[in-house]
Amino acid sequence: MYKRDVNAIKTHALYNSDGLFDVIEFTLCTIQQPLHRVSLQREHIREHGSNSNFLFGSKRKGWIWASENKAYLYRVAKDILNREPSVDRDADLIQHFMQIPGLGVVKASFVAQMLGVEVACLDMHNLKRLGLPESYFKISAGLKPETLRKKVVDYIGYCLETGGSEYWWNTWCAHVAGRRGSPLKTAECVSEYHVSAVCVRG
Repeated sequence: MYKRDVNAIKTHALYNSDGLFDVIEFTLCTIQQPLHRVSLQREHIREHGSNSNFLFGSKRKGWIWASENKAYLYRVAKDILNREPSVDRDADLIQHFMQIPGLGVVKASFVAQMLGVEVACLDMHNLKRLGLPESYFKISAGLKPETLRKKVVDYIGYCLETGGSEYWWNTWCAHVAGRRGSPLKTAECVSEYHVSAVCVRG
């Protein structure tokens, strides 16, 4: 699932700045919302823009900022990904996406994961599986740059030590399949839904 579906999303995201913005918008829509409703949210956002009621809290700020800066986000992301894979490269990419209001290290890493980076989205579902509190990876604002960098590098290391990107993608899809009335009953359906929900434009 992971190799097939992440490759499809990565190809879409790196084609142009609109493709990357699709991934960012998708990621914002997943915050505090069930996955199977993301396509509905994106349709509403296409119709209403920043006035969509699905863009609540910091999501609205993040969506506006990303839409206004999508060329910059795309250009720098491409430059970073053109470097040889390393923890420093991946940390640079995650911190690049952490500039977007509303994206902490976990959701910024989700964007990076969908671009094929060896990292994972350790969200509340995965934290519960690990026996960790939801705030475990929360990073406070105003940290010194070196402290922030260490926390991002440590997060990447934790993702790798506990299974890596493919493991976390595939097991998360299996874990949430059919939960809370979701029509996505299998891991395959959950994984494929990421592609269909991201790779669509109005």
